[in-house]
Amino acid sequence: MQLQRALAFCLFTLVALVACGSPDDQAQAAGFCDTWLRFELAADPDIDFHEADEQEIAEGMRSFASDLAPTLREVQQHAPDDLNRDVQTLTTAFEDVAEGGDPEQLEDPGLEEAYRNIHTKAIDECDWPVQQVVAIEYGFENVPATLPAGITSFELENQGVEFHELALFRKNPGVDTSAQELLELPDEQAFELVSVVGAAFAGPGDHSSLVRDLESGDFVMACFIPVGTTSFEFDEEPGEDRPPHFVEGMFAEFSVRN
Repeated sequence: MQLQRALAFCLFTLVALVACGSPDDQAQAAGFCDTWLRFELAADPDIDFHEADEQEIAEGMRSFASDLAPTLREVQQHAPDDLNRDVQTLTTAFEDVAEGGDPEQLEDPGLEEAYRNIHTKAIDECDWPVQQVVAIEYGFENVPATLPAGITSFELENQGVEFHELALFRKNPGVDTSAQELLELPDEQAFELVSVVGAAFAGPGDHSSLVRDLESGDFVMACFIPVGTTSFEFDEEPGEDRPPHFVEGMFAEFSVRN
């Protein structure tokens, strides 16, 4: 009887370890989720690529990459073995940009693949809520009226034939101006009423992600890319003949509640 109980206990312990992982495995998984989340939540480069000269762009990119390279080195310490190559690919690229400031070093398709592999793993391992958003000409589909506060991964799928973005803003406290009214204001006035949350970009048939820790409030989603843009090489500002997509109705509103 004692032998049977001992065997039963060993079997139970083995099943628990397989299902839940050892304490070391759990610590590694938690470390991976924490460090990768910090990378995902990082702000975009503080650069106006339309106005900045080559030197200003290089300085901005060096600062941006220098801030993120140490985080990626931390991710390396906790990432699952199957992501080692992907994390190393990103780390090396950001270290190179931190030294040289060349933004083109982050345009290698291999970097997008590495990011996508790590991001997908994080979605599976870290239990981040996902909100799928579909972009078409000209609108967003599958945008809910409300979302819960906290971490959300917006997964943008571009089912259109033009390039699209998901630019996300949070209305400042006390602002009840509608999304349409905000988008009709001059930029200077509009940005006094909202705060930038982040953005995701996707070409035709492609997808991208934006992970953010959402606070309670009211949000606006819009696409500012000019009508007719079918590739990433869009250097022209919107004009009368190429208005931004939001003019054609590509915007949405939703609320975040605790």
